[in-house]
Order: sequence, then C-alpha cells, then structure tokens
Amino acid sequence: MKKYLSSNQGFTLVELLAVLAIVTIVFSLAYSVLYTVINFNEKNSAEILLEQEANVIINDIKNRHHGDDIYQLCYDQLLLNPDLTMQLKVNSTIVNAQQPCTSDLDPEEDLQVELNLVDSAHNSLTLETAVEGRTSELIVLQRQSDSSFYSFLRANNVYIYTSEFIFQGNQVNGSNASIVILGDMITEHLNGGALNQVSTIYIDGDVRLSGGSAGIGSASAPGEIVVNGDLSLWEGRREIFGDVYVNGNLRLKDAVINGNIYVNGDVELGWTPTLNGNSKIYYTGTLSHPDNYREGILRNVVQQEQVAVQSIPNNRIPNLRDDSWFMENGYTNTITSDQNMKIFGNNINLDSHYNSTADKYVDSFTNFIIVSKGDISIGGKSWINKFSGLVIAPNGKVTFNGSSFEGIVIARDGFHVKSGGTKVNYLHIDEYIKGLSEFPLVQ
Repeated sequence: MKKYLSSNQGFTLVELLAVLAIVTIVFSLAYSVLYTVINFNEKNSAEILLEQEANVIINDIKNRHHGDDIYQLCYDQLLLNPDLTMQLKVNSTIVNAQQPCTSDLDPEEDLQVELNLVDSAHNSLTLETAVEGRTSELIVLQRQSDSSFYSFLRANNVYIYTSEFIFQGNQVNGSNASIVILGDMITEHLNGGALNQVSTIYIDGDVRLSGGSAGIGSASAPGEIVVNGDLSLWEGRREIFGDVYVNGNLRLKDAVINGNIYVNGDVELGWTPTLNGNSKIYYTGTLSHPDNYREGILRNVVQQEQVAVQSIPNNRIPNLRDDSWFMENGYTNTITSDQNMKIFGNNINLDSHYNSTADKYVDSFTNFIIVSKGDISIGGKSWINKFSGLVIAPNGKVTFNGSSFEGIVIARDGFHVKSGGTKVNYLHIDEYIKGLSEFPLVQ
C-alpha cells in the first residue's frame, strides 16, 4: 500500500498582519496624494474664478468711469456673484457690504483702485490698478505718421500688415504678437483653426464667420480683438479668446466666448452661444433674441450708455527707398544661396530648384529679406518646405505655397496662403532689421 503525504500550509497570523499593515500604508499614501491633488485643483480653480471675476469688476469700473457725468460706484452694482465678498478701495473711499457706495467720482480724474475678493472657502485675491480719466482716451494704438511705421511695427510686435488675409493653411501662430487687416474678414478667407494662436488682431472692416470652426485669439496669451465694423459669429462652434471691441453691431450664435465683448451698437443672439466663466457682453444699442431665451445668458448681456472703444492702427505703408539705396545695402535681383540673402526687384518669384553649383535640391530658404516694387510669390510654381524672413510688397501682394512660413509680411494688396497644412509663425522684425537705417521703406 502506498502512502501519500500532503502538506497544506497557510498564512500565519503574523504574515497576514504584515500584509494588512503594508496595504494600510500604501492606501494612506495614495489617499494623501489624491487629497493633495484634489485640494490643489480646487484651489487653482478658485484662483482662476477669482481672477475672472476681478477682471469683470475692473472692466465694469473702467466702463462706468468713462461716462459723461459725476457718478458713484456701489457694491451691488459691481459684485454680481453672491458667493463672493468684496472690499474695494477707490482713492480714499472704501466700499464693502457695510459701506455700499463711494463718494461722487469725476470721470475727468484718474482712479487708484484696490480690489479684494474672498470666496466661501476663504480663498482671496487682491488686485491693484489705476483707471485713467476720460481725458486719456481708451485706445490701443494711436494714429501715427509714415515716419513712425518702423517703430510702430517693432513696438506692437506686428508681423502681418495687409489689406486682405486669405489663409487656407493649418494655423497662424502669434502669441503676444499682432496682425493688422485693413479690410473685411469672411468665412471663405480662413481655414480650420486659422487665427486661434494670435494674441491681438485688428480688423478695419466687417467680420462675417458662419460655418467651419476657425477660432480667433490666443488661449495661452489672450489679447484684444478690435473690429471696426460689424461682427457676425453665427454657424460654427469656434473659440474666441481675449476681449473683443466692436465698433458696429454683433450677431452671435454658436461661438464660445472667453472674454468680454464691448459692442458700440446692437446685439442679436441666436440660440447656442457660450459665455465662459464671467464673460459678459456690453452694448449701447438694442438687444434681440428668440422668445423664452436662456436667462443665464441674458444676465450677462448688459446695456450701457457708453462702452470702451479701441481704435484701429491707421498707418499707411511708406514708399520704397530709391533703387540706389538697395544697391548700396547689398540687395540683388539674383538668388544665389538658400540663406541670408537680400532680394530687390519688380515682381519676385522664389521657388524650389536644383542648385547645380551646390549639387543639391533647394526647397528651404532661411533669413531672407525680399522687397518688391510689385508682387512677391514664394512657392508659386513649386512647393516650398520652409521659408523665414521679412517680405515687403508696398505696392502689391504676397502669395505663399508651402509647409512653413516664419517672419513678417507687409503687403498693400493682401497676403494669400494657398497651401493646405501650412503654418505661419511670428518672428520679430529685429531678427532681420537692426535699426532704422536698414529699413527699406522711406522714414
């Protein structure tokens, strides 16, 4: 007879306790990390909300301060969020729940403003700023003479200055930079994400976008969008970043607004706009919308006697210098290299080509300065991989067909990007021009 021996060993009580202790420690550590992350996110969200509310209050103060008559600032006029408490110090006057209004304020005088906001979780934000009196007009860029055109480009980080911008590419990148379009912008001019990374945009004409999703403004560095005409954002779920100033009427339907809109005219609302955060619409004219409209949106659409107004830059592109100046400063009408060239001529065409001297195919051009008496075409006949440089056509237009364009375009008759997938990136004019004496336009 055979005997089978078996040994069934289990866990001892000590081992079970050790495992339980380890699990408890791991769980405690995980909970501690999770609790810290949740607290951080909540605090970060609270700070963002406080900043947004503070911006709304400060903008409201600015709007009220640029009226015509002596006025007062009052607690219940400025603070619309019941979950917050506010203390405001204007010059020497304190405003809070117990002291609800300032003394009389004169729109001609500057204000020193100190704002403190506290939420229900005791998160707080303090902001100090100055509000200029009415005699200092609320403008971004004042009219400047031809002689200051170069300084104007430098000071305002302008990298597209033209009458018409037609873009069929992928994206225009200009964080903390400006573009100036001295004409209308319509849906057919833009493609896809288009201007959704440009901080400051000036449009001296109407904007009519309906269909597609081409956004406007920079999410990472929102600036100002100034429209010297009517603004229509109708069909299409597009993002709008930064404060918008409209010297005309506003039609708003599907767009997502991430900032305030100041309308010196009428407002028409469709069914599906989104006002993110504490975004508001201030207007001077009449308001129209469908029946039974959402009260949550209407609360943030505020009629005022006046709204803040921003001006459009009105600098005429100066004339070219004499032909002799270009000869003396190293310009040529013959392309002999793929980098660091200065080209001057009547109508200039730059295309990919085979360079027999270097025994290579050239499809990229770096650090070019191209100045034309007429039009400029880059990649018109053959695709350009990459171009970087300063391009000036004060009497014509610039067209580009390629993958990447980096630099500055100054063109009287338009900047047309015809290729799909193209990216246009901002570079400061100092990358190419080291001083006024090197600028190829008359100053």
